[in-house]
Amino acid sequence: MRNLRVDLDQLESIFEFRQSEFSEPQQAYLDLQTGEILWVYESDDDYAAVMNHEPEVNAENRERVEAQPDRFIEIPECDTIDDNEMLRAFLATEWTSDEMLARRAREAYHGSIGKWKKDIDHNPEIIRAWRAFESKAAQRRALEFLAEHGVEPIAR
Repeated sequence: MRNLRVDLDQLESIFEFRQSEFSEPQQAYLDLQTGEILWVYESDDDYAAVMNHEPEVNAENRERVEAQPDRFIEIPECDTIDDNEMLRAFLATEWTSDEMLARRAREAYHGSIGKWKKDIDHNPEIIRAWRAFESKAAQRRALEFLAEHGVEPIAR
């Protein structure tokens, strides 16, 4: 295993990120030599607008990744299937001692996280417990991803 300084907060946020039809096409890469996370947008102008950097930075990032494909690993983002599996796992845990609240959360789920959130009326206690569970899952995914690629993160 190689020891690298990796921004775990940024890596975890990538594992929580879900591109939508409204987000700009993009991909994150982990540099296996430095631990740096590079973003490459499909459009240099979109990169400049979203990241508040010069468009040339995106072009440079793209060229770096393309020139050394063994050095950069694509970081996968979460998809809807992962979200649904994670929500089912959450609902199966004992996240609350209030059985009525737990039953309400379980019964509100019918295969769609968005609909589930709406059906629970955005209940703050349920959402807070879900977010904590989701955060720990993203943390676990990030560490598993690094281990799969032979990286032991060093704290910043």
